[in-house]
Amino acid sequence: MTPLDWMFVGYSAMFAAMILYVANLGRRQAAAERELLALRTAVDAEAMGAPLSAAPEEAPPQAGPPAGDPAARLSHEPPARR
Repeated sequence: MTPLDWMFVGYSAMFAAMILYVANLGRRQAAAERELLALRTAVDAEAMGAPLSAAPEEAPPQAGPPAGDPAARLSHEPPARR
């Protein structure tokens, strides 16, 4: 292969990687906007005095930090290293 062929392969790989990265950012942005809309809707409904749609025991499990000390989760300091 000539150096020109290698340059074409390299640029093609980088271009494909950038397209995949931008597509991934777009998906993450859309998911964040959906979550933000759901949170705004819940806050508006609660502010208007409407009860939340599901009781805590009926709510589906959500991914997040493991249960622990509530004060530790509210802290603005980074977690201590072990």
